[in-house]
Amino acid sequence: MKFDQLKISTEVLKILYDQKKVAESWNIARADGHTDRFGIAGGDEIETWELGLPRFGNQFPSICYAYGISLETLQSEFPQIFSAKYHYDHVKGPDWPTYENFVLKNYKDIDKEILEEILDQNRWDWYKIEKVQKDFYQGNYNQYFLDIKIDSLIHFINEHRRRLPKKILEIGGGRGEIANLFKKLGASCVSIDPGQYSDVLYEYTGKLFFGEEFDPARTLSIDLEAFTEKFDLNQFNTIVFCESIEHCSESGFWAFWQKLKSTFSGLVIIVNWIYYHPIPVMFPEHIFEINDTVYDHLVNESKRCVYRNHSHLVLEL
Repeated sequence: MKFDQLKISTEVLKILYDQKKVAESWNIARADGHTDRFGIAGGDEIETWELGLPRFGNQFPSICYAYGISLETLQSEFPQIFSAKYHYDHVKGPDWPTYENFVLKNYKDIDKEILEEILDQNRWDWYKIEKVQKDFYQGNYNQYFLDIKIDSLIHFINEHRRRLPKKILEIGGGRGEIANLFKKLGASCVSIDPGQYSDVLYEYTGKLFFGEEFDPARTLSIDLEAFTEKFDLNQFNTIVFCESIEHCSESGFWAFWQKLKSTFSGLVIIVNWIYYHPIPVMFPEHIFEINDTVYDHLVNESKRCVYRNHSHLVLEL
C-alpha cells in the first residue's frame, strides 16, 4: 500500500514523511510550566514501518516477551536481521577468513590483497566488528530485507508462544504497530497515546500492515497520569512500555508503579533499543532518566525478574 492510497490530510502526510520529527504529537505539561513536544513515541525507523513491519530492535521483542518468547529464540529464527555472521558469510569471498577468525583478527595465511579487499568493504564496516555486532543485535538493518513479511512474524509468535496475554495495556503506542499486531494475533489490547494524530496513525498502520479489510486497533488519547487515576489496572495481565518510559514524567510513572504494585498481577515489559541504556534526560523529548538505578528499584519491588538485558526488562508482579 502506498501513501496516496489512503485519504489522509496534507498536514498528517507531512508528519508521516518527516524523518527528523515524525510528529510533534504529544503535549505533556511539566511541573516547570514547559511543554514536552516530541515525535511520536516509537517514531524511529520509519523505513521499517513503510515496509509493513514492526521494529526488530524493540517493538517485536516486546510482543515476543508478552507471549513468553525469548530474545535469543527471536534472534536465532531471523539471522538476516540479527546476525553479523550471517551477512559476513553471504558477502565473503572464497579466500576470506572465517567469521570467527575475522572477529579474532586471525589473518594467518590470508593473502595481503585479499585482506585489503576485506577491509575495504566500508559499506559493511567490517573493520568495526564490535559496532557491527551491536547494530545487528539491535535490529538496525531490518528495513533492508524485503523477504521478511508480517505473516512470517505472526507464524513465529503462534509457533513459539509459551504464554497467552489475557489483556494488554500498551503505554505510548506511537503509530500503533504493536497494538495492531496484538489485535491481528487475537489479543485484547488497550493502547494509550495522547498524540494529536494517534487515531489516524493507528488506522493507517493497521491497513498498511494487514490490508484495507483489516479493522485497525484504536487508541485512547490519554496520558499515563490520567489513565492511572481513571482506570483499574487489575483488568490487565500484561503491560508494555516500548520506547516510551523515558517520555513519561518521573512523578507520573512512579504513581503508576505504586498503583501497579497493589492492583496488578502479571508481566511488565519495558523495552528500548537494547544498547540504548542508560537514557539521559534530553528536553523536550526525554523527561525521565532511565538507568540501572531505576531498573534495580523496579526489580527489587517485583516478584521476579524474568529477563534483563541492557534496556530490555521483563518483570513479574
